[in-house]
Amino acid sequence: GNSAWENGGGALLGGPHLRLENSVLTGNHAGNNGGGLWVDASAAIAGCTIAENSATDLGGGLYLNCSEEYPSEPKLDACLVAFNSAGLNGGGIRVRETPTVTLSCCDVFGNSPNNFSYMPDPTGQDGNISVDPAFCGRAGGGDFTIATNSPCAPANNECGVLIGAGAVGCEGTAV
Repeated sequence: GNSAWENGGGALLGGPHLRLENSVLTGNHAGNNGGGLWVDASAAIAGCTIAENSATDLGGGLYLNCSEEYPSEPKLDACLVAFNSAGLNGGGIRVRETPTVTLSCCDVFGNSPNNFSYMPDPTGQDGNISVDPAFCGRAGGGDFTIATNSPCAPANNECGVLIGAGAVGCEGTAV
């Protein structure tokens, strides 16, 4: 529930070789870019849930400030990026320029106006999916655990890992 006048509403990571693990970034807003998280580094982001954040301009969930000026190769592993929004583009993940960004076993879903901007959509490769994560408490409820039938539960995805920071916390319902 943090807010920034310009960039990095939830957090701003700068400097080389940073690691963010098992964290939930939610309900944050940036006046410009990076509502949930702004990254100026070769960060490793693992097991995180970045959901329901917003940015007035770009990168509602995650803004990767990668360019020739800021050379970096961020890596996301087993992360859940869902239901974020941006005014212009990159509701889920926005990259400043086309760098090397690696996603593996991630679920990027339901971001507005799009899931990815300035990077190829990795859905269907390296265990990446774009499926409703089936949160136990949706629509600002603050509960980011997942249902037993969630595609982010270890038994329900090809990677066999928990995707995101929220463990199984409720029974699934038939779809």
